[in-house]
Amino acid sequence: MSHGKTNRYYEDLWELDNTNAQRQWEHQVEVNNEKRNYDERVANYHDLNNQNKWNHEYQMRAFNYGTQMDAYIRSLDLADKGFDLNRRHAELSLEAQARVSFERKQKLEFEMQASLIKYRTNHYKTAQTKGLLQQKQNAEHAKHMMSSIEAVSKLVQKTGKVLGRGQAGRSATKLVGAIEAEYGRMESAKSHLILMSDHEYQTKMHGQNFAMAALGMGRKYQMKAEAATYDSILDAHEKSVAEILLKKESADLQTESRKMLQPKLHPMTPGPQSVPRTSIFDPPPPIQTPKPPEGDKEHGFAYRGGGGGVGAVQQGGFNVGGAMMQGGSLLAAAGGAAAAGTFGAGMAGLSVLGPIGIGIAVVGFLGSVFDLW
Repeated sequence: MSHGKTNRYYEDLWELDNTNAQRQWEHQVEVNNEKRNYDERVANYHDLNNQNKWNHEYQMRAFNYGTQMDAYIRSLDLADKGFDLNRRHAELSLEAQARVSFERKQKLEFEMQASLIKYRTNHYKTAQTKGLLQQKQNAEHAKHMMSSIEAVSKLVQKTGKVLGRGQAGRSATKLVGAIEAEYGRMESAKSHLILMSDHEYQTKMHGQNFAMAALGMGRKYQMKAEAATYDSILDAHEKSVAEILLKKESADLQTESRKMLQPKLHPMTPGPQSVPRTSIFDPPPPIQTPKPPEGDKEHGFAYRGGGGGVGAVQQGGFNVGGAMMQGGSLLAAAGGAAAAGTFGAGMAGLSVLGPIGIGIAVVGFLGSVFDLW
């Protein structure tokens, strides 16, 4: 790219930046004017609304006072009726509680009589069962005794028959031994039956004795429960009476609390004040930046001019005779002829620039290099 085209590029860019800055300023002024008009309309609306509210409040002040006075007089009348209603309600509750306590006492007395009858009936049945068991056991013993006597009689009869036949020796001895062995087996079986019968009798008697003791213990605790129930009835009656009286007192307090205080005409609030207006200031007009300097064949330039701000040099700007760091780009410029070296000539400046500045700087630098070459 030639130096002429480069100069024209930066001049066009400079004009574009200044034009954009002017348009942005004009747009901001128009926006501020619109905001002022809108804020003024909103403030006028609020002023009118506040005045209407104040006028309505002034009218409602007298109306509310009259309404409250009527309600106050009516509340006094209702309070008197409420006190009378609370008194009658408490009297009815006390009468109902006395009737309930009397009925509970009567019910407890009937239950006590029924419990006593049940206890005596069960006690009699248990004693009767024990007597029957004893009679049955005595009968069993008598039966076994008679059976033993009958067995002995049969043994004697059989033995006498054997001996009466006149037999002697081993044969007679065997017959007698067989008769005695049979008698022994019968007696052993009877003894076992008697033992089992006694064991069954003892077991049943133990159960009956335990049932008798349980009846006595149950009766004892039943009597304690009946006494506790009676005391509970008395305590419940006293607590119920106290609760009824407390409810009456609470109802009287609620009735008293529903009485309205005598209304008073409150002072009127001050008149509404105007809503403060918002102050919006326009920005100062943009200042046109200086025209970018022209480059030459020997000294390339890297400039990013523009008026994108008020007199602002944007990123990649050019500064003659100094050094500048802006927006992450390193701008280096040497004033005058400095750094004679590889190319044998002084360089006006070398810049490491942003995306656009880098390309222009390289073009300018290469142009100078080829000219020197």
